[in-house]
Amino acid sequence: MEGELISARQASDEAARKVWLDYIGKLNDRHRQSIGSSGATSWVLFGALVAILLSTIPRLTSFLKNPANLSSALVCFAFEFDVAIMLLAAYSYLLYFHLGGMATRTVPDRSRRVQPIIHVGVMMMQLFLIFSHFLAAKSAPVGPKSLRWGLAGVGLFWAVNLYMLVRKDTHKFRQSRQLGIPIPWFQGAGIDPQLGAPIGFGICASLTGLFLAGLIWYISLQMRAGEDWLAPLDASCSVLVFLVILVALAYRGFKVTLADSYEVLERSILLENLSPSDIRAKFIAQFIGSSAAEWLKDQIASLKEADDALLRVHAEIHRALDELEARGDRASREFKAALVKALSTLGMGVHQHAQVLKRHHFLTMEFSKALAGEPLSPPLTIVMSEWKAQLGQMVATARSATELRVKLIAISRSISAKK
Repeated sequence: MEGELISARQASDEAARKVWLDYIGKLNDRHRQSIGSSGATSWVLFGALVAILLSTIPRLTSFLKNPANLSSALVCFAFEFDVAIMLLAAYSYLLYFHLGGMATRTVPDRSRRVQPIIHVGVMMMQLFLIFSHFLAAKSAPVGPKSLRWGLAGVGLFWAVNLYMLVRKDTHKFRQSRQLGIPIPWFQGAGIDPQLGAPIGFGICASLTGLFLAGLIWYISLQMRAGEDWLAPLDASCSVLVFLVILVALAYRGFKVTLADSYEVLERSILLENLSPSDIRAKFIAQFIGSSAAEWLKDQIASLKEADDALLRVHAEIHRALDELEARGDRASREFKAALVKALSTLGMGVHQHAQVLKRHHFLTMEFSKALAGEPLSPPLTIVMSEWKAQLGQMVATARSATELRVKLIAISRSISAKK
C-alpha cells in the first residue's frame, strides 16, 4: 500500500514537472517571438539615432557661429526636459489612479541585478538636470532676471530631490551593511491610489503647464529681441529625442536577457530533477517576485525560528538549574560553572534574537514604503494578523529572557553574599 502511494506521488510530481516545463517553454517561445517582432522596432530606433546625427553634424558649424544659439538651446532643453519628465509623471499618476492600486512584490532575481543600475541612472539624470538648469540660468542670452531665477529655482528643486534620494539610499546601504543582509528592493507604490494619485497628477499636470508656458515665453522673448529661435529649439528637441531613443534601446537590451533566464530554469528542472514546489519557488523568485502575503509568511517563519531557538535556550537553562538545585549544593564549583555557562548561553541567545528583530524591523520599514497601493485582500489580512501575533510572541519571549537573566544574576549574588 505504501509503495503504491509513493508511486502515485511520483507520478503526480512527474506530471506537474511536465506542466511546468511546457509552461516555461511556451513563455520562452513567446518571449523570443516578441524579441523577433520588436527587433524591427529597435532597428527603426537605431536608424532614427543615425538620422539625427547625420542631420545635426553638417549644421553644427553654422549653429555654433552664433554664440547665443548654444545658450538659447540649453534654456530650451531645460524647459523641454522638465515638460517631458512632468508629463510622464502625470501620466503615471493617472494610470495608477485608473488601476486602483498596485500589488506589492519583491523584485525578482532577474531584475535585482539591474535595479542598482536603474537607480544610479535616475540619480545621474537628476544631476544632469541640476547642472543644465543652473548653466541655463547663468548663460541665458535674453530675458529678464525672473527667467534666470526661475531656471535656478527649478535646478534647486532637482537638487533637493537628489539630496533626499541620496540621503535615503545612504541610510539604507548603511543599515544593510550593519545588519549583514542584502539591500531590499520592492515593487509597489508608496502612495494611496484614491487620494495621493489625484493630488500627484494635479501637481505634475500644473508643473507641466508651467514649464511649457516658460518655454513659450522664452521663445517669444527671443522673437522680440530679433534672435534666431528656430535653430536653438530644433537643436534642443533633437538632443531630447536622441536621449529618449537611447533610453528605449537600453530598456530593450535589458529585456533580451529574460530569454536566457527561462533557459537556465529549464536546464535546472531537467538536470537537478527539481520537485514541483522547488520549481514554483524558483519561478516566483526569478520572474515575478513574492507577493506581499508570501513575503510576510517568509518573515513570520524566520521570526518563529529565532523565537523557538531562544525558547529552547530557556528550556535548557531551566532544566540544568533544576537538576543542580535538586542536589542542594549551590556553593559547589559545578553549580557556579553551570551558572556562568547559563548566563553566557542566554546572552548569546538574546543577542541573536535581538539581531533577527533588528533585521526584520529594517526590512518591514522598507516593505511598508511600497505597501500603500496594495489592495487589502483576505489572505493579506490573515497573514498580517499572524505577523502581529508572532511579534507579540517574540516580545513575550524577550521579556521572559529578561526575567530569567534577573533570576540568574540574583542566584549569583546570593552565592557571593554567602561567601
